[in-house]
Amino acid sequence: MNRSLQDWIKRHERDVLPTEAERTKVDNVASKLINACERAIATSGRTASVVLGGSYAHDTWLPGEGDVDAYIVFPKEAGRSSLETVGLKVARLALKGYGIIVRYAEHPYLESYINGVRVNVVPCLSTQAGQWMSAADRSPYHTRYMRERLDDSKRFHIRLLKRFLKTQGLYGAEIKVRGFSGYVCEVLILKYGTLPDLLKGASSWNVGTSISVEPEVLGEQKKEFQILDPVDTSRNLARAISTRKLAEFVLLSGVVLSGTRCDPFERKLLRPSRLRRQFMENVVLISFRYSERAEDILWGELAKSAAGLARHLGVDGYRVLNHGIEADAGRCYIGFLLDRVEKSKFAVREGPYYYMRDGHSGFLESSRNLSWWFEEDGRIRRLEASQLGTVKEAIKYYMADPVARAGFARGLAEEAKRSWEMADGRRVAESDDMVARSVIRRLFGYARELDTC
Repeated sequence: MNRSLQDWIKRHERDVLPTEAERTKVDNVASKLINACERAIATSGRTASVVLGGSYAHDTWLPGEGDVDAYIVFPKEAGRSSLETVGLKVARLALKGYGIIVRYAEHPYLESYINGVRVNVVPCLSTQAGQWMSAADRSPYHTRYMRERLDDSKRFHIRLLKRFLKTQGLYGAEIKVRGFSGYVCEVLILKYGTLPDLLKGASSWNVGTSISVEPEVLGEQKKEFQILDPVDTSRNLARAISTRKLAEFVLLSGVVLSGTRCDPFERKLLRPSRLRRQFMENVVLISFRYSERAEDILWGELAKSAAGLARHLGVDGYRVLNHGIEADAGRCYIGFLLDRVEKSKFAVREGPYYYMRDGHSGFLESSRNLSWWFEEDGRIRRLEASQLGTVKEAIKYYMADPVARAGFARGLAEEAKRSWEMADGRRVAESDDMVARSVIRRLFGYARELDTC
């Protein structure tokens, strides 16, 4: 039986709120972190202050996720470059005695755990609004803005939205996810008021939609989806959200509003398609080792490498229907779903545009050129005989020089060149390698039926 969104909300009206015991624990960690930062500032002899930010400071955190973000605010005169030197030095002093992880956003910051609670210490500068010298400079403004405008009802609906997005795989601004950040959740609820009203609004979002908490700041309409940062209206928060994640949210908004059998706060409504054995011969998977690096860097490099391979396979006559990536425990995976694994007799190469005259002769006089033509976009295409045989031979050719031959990310290329392996989909689908199987599931997308419990 389908239940309404209000029924599901009522079911979760308590479990999205932290308990008093958990609040006390995180409050104690926050106090301890502030004191540690203040002592570190005094020890360093620098002038700075400490402010809390993020979901803890805004009181929008979910149970079990009470991370504490402390910003060490230096005078503007210290300069942007000081954040990576003096700023990190003070942050290290604050976290002395704890295990430290260096994280990277626009500039490095430090992460650690105190009494089991994750904490971040982020250097930033005290700047005037709109005169930011680093992205972190906005955070104290975000905290002040949200504290002045959020009430208990809005905080409750922000928590509901976060829970919904987490369950549906749409939460997180990191490049691995490219979904909705915690701050975006706050801005959206501040704009729409409640989760049901947000979902109603989202059902009609389109490419030109502009969302602003402050209506008077809306400027010229742009041909892109926008969620304007109320603290810095020149900043489009939606640029960090992939179109795919945005599309899934819009689709799911309508599904949830119409009533669902599945609890949208506990069960994923878009379920993976069944792995169809008869199509597994059209799946190719490569894997390779990687050394430790920041997760955003790794996933950015992996996405670039996969896109480069897919593009070159297409140019060489292998139609890539979909591709997917995964990384875990020092190993990367890239999978491809192909329309066929045998090779076309011909390949089409893109050349220069008609106005790029210096490149015409070299492209047309190539010994590979069988014939050529101009497309409607004014670009030369040439027809040439296929140089490669099977798709596995093509990948083997690319991986011998992955940067030059396939547009691979340089940061991964050498490790990939030394350690890459290939497997066919049927063998992987029958193995116990859950990470590789996850890539294959992504290739086949979602099941036809929505809301299947």
